Amino acid sequence: MELPTKVLIGEGVLSELGEFIKDSAGRKKVVVASGSNVQSKVRDTVDSILGSRATWVEVVAADTENVSRVMRESAGSGCIIGVGGGKSVDVGKLAAFRRHLPFYSVPTSASHDGISSPFASLKGLDRPYSVMAKPPVGILADIDVIASAPRRLLSSGCGDLVSKLTAVKDWQLASRATGEYYGGYAASLALMSANVVIDGSRKIGRFGRDSVRDLVEALISTGSRRG
Repeated sequence: MELPTKVLIGEGVLSELGEFIKDSAGRKKVVVASGSNVQSKVRDTVDSILGSRATWVEVVAADTENVSRVMRESAGSGCIIGVGGGKSVDVGKLAAFRRHLPFYSVPTSASHDGISSPFASLKGLDRPYSVMAKPPVGILADIDVIASAPRRLLSSGCGDLVSKLTAVKDWQLASRATGEYYGGYAASLALMSANVVIDGSRKIGRFGRDSVRDLVEALISTGSRRG
């Protein structure tokens, strides 16, 4: 299991992005992989922090072509940041892995645990694939930004966590039937994250600031255990 070395969760913490990536980026160029909708919400804030060092690459799909575009733009950069949902985070994550650069995850929604996992889900091949990369070295989650995401994306994150109940059962069955490795610690983290949603279902259903924080923390925990 490989965990992010830095995690910052809180209201308004996007303003701390420059300091958050300082150890990796220094004064070098920073590539920001993000979709157009997300850019319209956060680009002004990010540009005010990073200035001319920020090189934006618009991610239109989670596929090899977009990974290649981010890789081309990352020549001479200090790190790659994925800002957005799963598409931008996965593309930035795999591009950074192939470029041997640090990757930072800045989720703008809490729709699944890919914000912290070492896998990137890609399309554009004969079927969708989960490609092994590395987890982000840092995750910066601004609760103000994430709480403003469409409700369906937050609901998706809850569904992702609850599904860990059956995923762990499948893992246990595979271990008994085929001898597949079963990690008790990783499984316990996944179940704990699922129970965060189940135990706090009424509070989380309202998606206030505190419940969104709980959801984000649970997704980061269960995503990290996939390493």
